[in-house]
Amino acid sequence: MQVSSFLICGDTNSTCWKEYDMLKCVYDIAASVGEIRKPTLSACWKKLLPHLLADVEDCHSTTEAIDAAINVAHAIGKEGFFDLTAEDIQEMTDDPTEGLTEEQLIELIDQDEHAELDEEEPKKKMNLQTVNNLLSNLEEAINIAIDEDPDLDRAVQFRDQIRLASLQYRDLQTTLTVGAQQKRITSYFSKIN
Repeated sequence: MQVSSFLICGDTNSTCWKEYDMLKCVYDIAASVGEIRKPTLSACWKKLLPHLLADVEDCHSTTEAIDAAINVAHAIGKEGFFDLTAEDIQEMTDDPTEGLTEEQLIELIDQDEHAELDEEEPKKKMNLQTVNNLLSNLEEAINIAIDEDPDLDRAVQFRDQIRLASLQYRDLQTTLTVGAQQKRITSYFSKIN
């Protein structure tokens, strides 16, 4: 396969991306498509368009191909790939002459849409006000301990441990504070030599 200079670039990633343009992308795609074998392409389309592939000889998976697919799935190691078995793959490839029904296509589309909706649930993020409230409550608790505890050593130890435990929130507070400040427009430009 003829690989563009992007894939063999020895510079940094940003340099490679700056040099990689649409023309190189089209060349890479053309080279990749040129290497797709006819049985592979037929196997991809046989469920959707079985009547167009009637003259192509049947492409049943061999045990070697199934084992290779299982090994790749296990190497991926994400949810749904750990428990993939030969029976699962055989079930997907059985009866290649039977095309997908309209109901099966609708079901596949619905599954994809539901998966996208599940993935799109935004993670709850802490805002600056919440972090400030948390840290002020911790400081208030520290002050109460120092003011009310007759054992000053214990109160100081409590203060030190709380402040150590809250370092991550203090870092988050700094990050959020810097992010909330408006930057000067000149900070987005760099000097060209």
